[in-house]
Amino acid sequence: MHGESGRRRLRVDENIQSDPSLEAPPHHLTRVDFGSLAEAKTLRELSLEGNQIKVLHPNDLRTLAHLEKLSLPANRLKFVWSGALNGLGKLENLDLSANRVKSLERGVLADVPELKRLSLSDNRLKRLPKVLFSDLAYLEHLDLSQNKIKKLPNDIFVYNSKLQSLVLKKNNLRRIKPGWFVNLLNLVDLSLEDNAIKVRTPGHLLEVDTFVSVTLNTST
Repeated sequence: MHGESGRRRLRVDENIQSDPSLEAPPHHLTRVDFGSLAEAKTLRELSLEGNQIKVLHPNDLRTLAHLEKLSLPANRLKFVWSGALNGLGKLENLDLSANRVKSLERGVLADVPELKRLSLSDNRLKRLPKVLFSDLAYLEHLDLSQNKIKKLPNDIFVYNSKLQSLVLKKNNLRRIKPGWFVNLLNLVDLSLEDNAIKVRTPGHLLEVDTFVSVTLNTST
């Protein structure tokens, strides 16, 4: 690593090819020069937890074609532009938790169709595009907890029939619309606690016949 006009970037030499994972030390990086990883064709895991990265730009990650797990929690991330995940066709696990993301563009996840686990918890999301998850047919675990989400678009999960775990706790949801979860035939864990939802018969409203566990705070 070295400084450049007050910024620090990740630089990796050819030795990365002998190790399928890379973890950068925390608190230093403001941006990663992924162009320097062009030779790292075997890299499968990348962790940049606890740094100061603010933006993921289009094509930042395009050289990491074999990456399966990308961890960016506890940065200062505000923007993930459409095309930022371009080239990550094999990515299965994406962690963007504990950042400052307020919104996501509708096509930002289109380049990661193999994704199985996604964490957007502890951000500042207020609303989600209707088609945000439409390309994630293999998604199994989705964590949207600790945001500021007030409502969800109709049919937002219609293409996510493999989803097993959905965490929506600690948001600002006030009501549940029939049909939100109707296509989630494999869902076994739904967490809705610490919202402002008031219902008397959650099973009926949630259509939870196939759910194993539903956690819903109904206190006033």
